[in-house]
Amino acid sequence: MNKKYNIPMLFITFTLLVASFLILTKSITNQNEYSLAQFNEVINPPEQYRILDFDKWTGEKSPANVSQVENSSITVIEEDTEVVQKITNILNEKTLTPIIKEEFDINYSDLNDNVKFWLYAYIESEASNKNFYPYNVFIDKNLNLYVETEKAGDYRYLKSSITEDEYKLIEDLYNTLFKQKEVA
Repeated sequence: MNKKYNIPMLFITFTLLVASFLILTKSITNQNEYSLAQFNEVINPPEQYRILDFDKWTGEKSPANVSQVENSSITVIEEDTEVVQKITNILNEKTLTPIIKEEFDINYSDLNDNVKFWLYAYIESEASNKNFYPYNVFIDKNLNLYVETEKAGDYRYLKSSITEDEYKLIEDLYNTLFKQKEVA
C-alpha cells in the first residue's frame, strides 16, 4: 500500500519543484522587461540634461559606449530649469510610439553614423519610482527622436520625430554651452 501513495507524492513533489523553478526563472528574467503598450504618461523633467554631440566625437567606439570621463570633452550640462522644462515639453508634445529595446539600443553603437545628439539624465531612485523620467534621448540627423523612460521598473522605449525648429533649439543650446565650456 505504501508504494501506491509514494508515486503520486513523488509526481506532486516533482510538479511543484518544476513550477517553482519556472516561476522563479520568470521573475528573474522579467526584472528589466519593457512594455510595448501605448504610452500615455507624462515625462517629468530631470534636474539637468547632459548633452553630447556625436559629430564632435573622434574615438573609435561610439561616445555612448565609453565612460563619461572619455566623452566629457564633448559633453555639456544644461541645468537651467526653464530650458530643461522646454526640452522635456518637446518630448511630452510628441506622440511617442513604443518600439522594441533593440531598435532603441542601435543608437548606442551608432553604426550608421546617424545619431546627432544624445541627451541623458540621472534620476534619484525615489523619484523614478513615482514618475517617468527621460534617462536617454537620442536625436538623429533625420529628425527621429528615441526616448528611454522608466518608472518603478516599467521601462519604455519610444520613438517619434521632431521638427527642424526643435532640432535647431537643441543644436543652438549645445553649441552655446560648448562655446562657454571651451572659454572656461
